[in-house]
Formats: sequence, C-alpha cells, structure tokens
Amino acid sequence: MLKIVLLSSFVVLFVLTSETRPAEYVVKSGDTVKGIANKLGITSDAIIRINSLDKKNYIRTGQTLKYVSRSDLQGALDFWNKEFSGRLKNPDLSREEKRNLEYTAQEIEFSIFRAINGEKFKDVDHRYVLDKEKTAAGLFKR
Repeated sequence: MLKIVLLSSFVVLFVLTSETRPAEYVVKSGDTVKGIANKLGITSDAIIRINSLDKKNYIRTGQTLKYVSRSDLQGALDFWNKEFSGRLKNPDLSREEKRNLEYTAQEIEFSIFRAINGEKFKDVDHRYVLDKEKTAAGLFKR
C-alpha cells in the first residue's frame, strides 16, 4: 500500500511539473477571486490553493495569480491515460498486480484532480476508475 501511494505521489509530481505549466492572471481593479475563477472556467478553490491565499481570499490590483488551464489538465490526464491503459491490458499480469495497478491509477487520477482543482472526492466511488472524459468535464464549470 505504501509503495502504491509513493508511486502515485511521484507520478502526480512528474505529471504536474512536466505536463503542466501554471498560467498567470494579473488582478485588475474590481476583480474578485470568484469573478476571476468564472472568467477562467475554474473553481475559486483552485485559485485559492495554488496561490496560498488566506481564508478571506484577499487579492490586490496588480497581483499575479497562478492557475492551471484546461489544456494543461487535459495534458496531465492524457499522460495518465497513456501511462496506465497499456499496462492494464497486459495479459501476463496476475489478478493482484492488475488490481494494484488499477488502484494506483485511481489514486493518480484523484491526486491530479485534487492538486489541480483543489476539491475533495467525498462523493466519488473510489472502487472504479473514472472515465477520463467524465473526469475532465467535471473539473471545470460549463
């Protein structure tokens, strides 16, 4: 179990550092965290977490905020999908190895979601690997 968690942490760090480059937004007069999030199509919580804002969400004109764009997230999910989908189809894997790999894939996807979107998976059934299109669609507001 520890090995899987460490592996998923390593892969998430790799994906987030090699596949995603945070974009920047310069705060304008009258901007709010919620308004910026709406403009960018992401959640307020994502902006708050990546920029380590305090609970009052205080921002000032001219401040540069970082955020992860939709295309960067798709790159991270594509990397995850390519990395694990081929391995899961390997007919030589034992049932236990396949189960461990599926669990690792779930943890990586959940970690990418949490790291980028800043939300928790309290309503997600962790027993199944989520379809990547459904996951990507759920990360951003429509």
